[in-house]
Order: sequence, then structure tokens, then C-alpha cells
Amino acid sequence: MRFGRVALDDALGAVVGHTLHLGAGGVLKKGTVIDERGIAALRAAGREAVIAARLDEGDVPEDEAAFAV
Repeated sequence: MRFGRVALDDALGAVVGHTLHLGAGGVLKKGTVIDERGIAALRAAGREAVIAARLDEGDVPEDEAAFAV
């Protein structure tokens, strides 16, 4: 897993690392997978990047791992 600053142009499919309050654009909660709508909301809030996680090949998403126990 790679975790850190991700430019919005590269953020599609990344997982939000911290809850983000976007004013009238709403909230992106920690753990949310960023979709096109999320990117649009981030841009509207004036963001150019987000702190997020990107899974590497072979990584298991957190929710899937929790249910595998």
C-alpha cells in the first residue's frame, strides 16, 4: 500500500486517508474510495490533492480483510 499526497488527476480509485469537510460540497469520510463525484467535490472546494492510500497488487481492502477472519 502506498499512502500520501495524491494529485486529483491521479486520485480516482484511491482511498481517502482522513475525513475531509468540503463546505457546501459535503464530506468525504476516511476510507471512502474516491470516484468522479468525489473528485468534482474536491475540485469545487479548491483542493488540488488529497492524502490517500493506493493499494498495490496483492493488497486486500480493509473491509474485505475484516470479513475474512
